[in-house]
Amino acid sequence: MVNAGRVDDAISVFRRALALAPTDNQKLADTCCNLGVAFKRCGRLSRSIAAFAEALKRSADHAPALANMAESLKLQGRVSEALDYYHQAVAARPDIPAMQSNSLLALHSLPESTPESILQAHQNWQAQHVRAFGAIPRPSFESRSSAARPLKVGYLSPDFRQHSVARFFAPLLGAHNPDVVQSYCYADVARPDAVTAGLREAADNWRNVAGRSDDEVAQTIRRDELDILVDLCGHMAGNRLLVLARRPCPIQVTWLGYPGTTGMSAIDFRLTDLRADPPGAESECCEELVRLPNTFLCFQPPPEAPPVRPSPQIGDGERQITFGSFNNLSKLSPTLVADWAEILARVPGSRMILKAGAFAASEVGPGSARDYVEGLFGRFGIAASRLELRGFCGDLQDHLASYHDVDLALDTAPYNGTTTTCEALWMGVPVVSVTGSIHASRVGQSILHQVGFEELATGSRRAYRHVAVALASDFNRLERLRAGLRAKVASSTLCDARSFAVDMECVFKQLYSRALAWSPVIGQDNRNGG
Repeated sequence: MVNAGRVDDAISVFRRALALAPTDNQKLADTCCNLGVAFKRCGRLSRSIAAFAEALKRSADHAPALANMAESLKLQGRVSEALDYYHQAVAARPDIPAMQSNSLLALHSLPESTPESILQAHQNWQAQHVRAFGAIPRPSFESRSSAARPLKVGYLSPDFRQHSVARFFAPLLGAHNPDVVQSYCYADVARPDAVTAGLREAADNWRNVAGRSDDEVAQTIRRDELDILVDLCGHMAGNRLLVLARRPCPIQVTWLGYPGTTGMSAIDFRLTDLRADPPGAESECCEELVRLPNTFLCFQPPPEAPPVRPSPQIGDGERQITFGSFNNLSKLSPTLVADWAEILARVPGSRMILKAGAFAASEVGPGSARDYVEGLFGRFGIAASRLELRGFCGDLQDHLASYHDVDLALDTAPYNGTTTTCEALWMGVPVVSVTGSIHASRVGQSILHQVGFEELATGSRRAYRHVAVALASDFNRLERLRAGLRAKVASSTLCDARSFAVDMECVFKQLYSRALAWSPVIGQDNRNGG
């Protein structure tokens, strides 16, 4: 019932089952876990956490309860606590790749994570889940015709639907030159929507692989005899990294969906740019970095976006600044809140809007995300009255209209926003970002450079606070930025789909030419062309 969208019915059924007071602890744990999943699905996170806690009282090593507890805590912004449960889930079921993948993503949000620790964790995932495949021969190019034909490029993703990945993938797919690239989309989408239909229309070839095993998907890709396979998911939910571990394609690439290395030697390249991964970033990755000449992102402005409105900074006869962050709370940390609190303290009368699904109207009181976040700001001297915590809106247009109430957006760190940053800029709201030591903490700099505001991408927490306070104090500049920002973004390389497609196609041709000389056996170090 939960998967069918009948969440309320599922909650009622699971509660009735618990009321029967079964004596079998395992069955009790299973039912409590199912109830927690239903609560989580409808955004009632505090109730989901309570249900998972009850499940773990009955069965301390109940892997689904451990993993879902971690997810609920992460959605509330309690990432350090979440990681403890992720690690317990992995210990309980080390044979399930997704358990460990979830913990890998969370590492990018921890300020104490280092490039070395993140790389090691991803390599451990490969050692645990990929080593069994051994040295799988790389498919040769011998059966393929001359390179004068269009390259056969496949894209594999569970996110060919209403999802942020699709917002950045659609411009490329629609702008491909058919004389250069013949596109294949491998869609692992359980519930197709209008976005799915649009992508399917734009693709040269479409393969629905939802519900099919990794072996079946890999065999489908082999039959298509691709030249290049591009993974768009990394370790995100629904990934098919074990398809790539089976080496169905001579050239395997990861791009867009994940904020760093996959840890997999079966993936040859990771596409990026010079600011998201500057010289020296090679040491953070298992894949070879291939830098596009401008940007590794191409943003599709949402047609639903309402017009930009004048600044909301007039209030009670005085100018008041409203900061905002619409990023997931999983990117929150006490370190980040300490910076935000200092910014608020240094800008008299200022306030901050945070917008996330965890702030659902039904989620109030002790144990809720609202209670946790207000307490976190309170720890640093900011009263709850200076915060406005909003839940999700009904649709994208309403969500974007929320930026009418924000003067200046504050990026998250060490895991920067991507879609949120682009949307804020499109709505006329400048974004201040802080650049760090991993790819996830350099995406803000990449985006801001593309639109001509790299000075808003700061190199330290101190500079981040200083630039935010200085800009918030310059009312005239904020008003000028707001009036001209959308036009500036629209004319930038960030939104130039055709130029981006040309850059990607040139990279694909270069990779194809290099790969012709490769050894056919996976496992050999190919990063230097050997």
